[in-house]
Amino acid sequence: MICVPLVHQGDTVGVLKVYAPHVNHFDDVDVETLELLSELIAAHISHANLFEVESHDNRHDTLTALPNRRAFEERLPIELARASRHQRPLSLCLLDLDGFKRVNDLLGHPAGDRVLRSVAKILDEARVSDDCFRIGGDEFALLLPETEMDEAQVAAERIAVQVASAQLGEGGIAVSFGIASGMDLDGSALLEAADRELLAAKHRLYGRDS
Repeated sequence: MICVPLVHQGDTVGVLKVYAPHVNHFDDVDVETLELLSELIAAHISHANLFEVESHDNRHDTLTALPNRRAFEERLPIELARASRHQRPLSLCLLDLDGFKRVNDLLGHPAGDRVLRSVAKILDEARVSDDCFRIGGDEFALLLPETEMDEAQVAAERIAVQVASAQLGEGGIAVSFGIASGMDLDGSALLEAADRELLAAKHRLYGRDS
């Protein structure tokens, strides 16, 4: 057996092992050939790892670690197509933090960042099978496959209670949400429907956007 480390720019990314059925099967030429191959293989592995990291970073929010709007816009048509193909329900819930501007203004942006991270943790733990995204400053989205409108309403209300109970931003943070459901809508129509419901919820509570 010959073992050759896979090293690229000083970093070891793996080991190349080559086996032979007989003792003393390999000679110096074989070793030299494997060393040359190892450099090429190491470079490819390193580039693949770098691409994977960059792909993850491009689709995740650095503050909350949730998937970002780009990831949401890529995932939404996939889930809609799956729901339509299998004639299964799909709901979209948009959530907006009420009182977030006040926290930033009175307590500072670090406090606002802590609020966002805490809300992201609540969302991420709410329903393991669902995807949650940070799609704007204090705006979040939940994609709820296999979920009817009434079930999505229950899930959103539970999240709102959890956020209120967490007393974030010295108790000044609440959640408004809007829900839309439909397997036959396109992504834009579903998003617009959920956004209308979110705005209507804010108007009912505050008489204006908050």
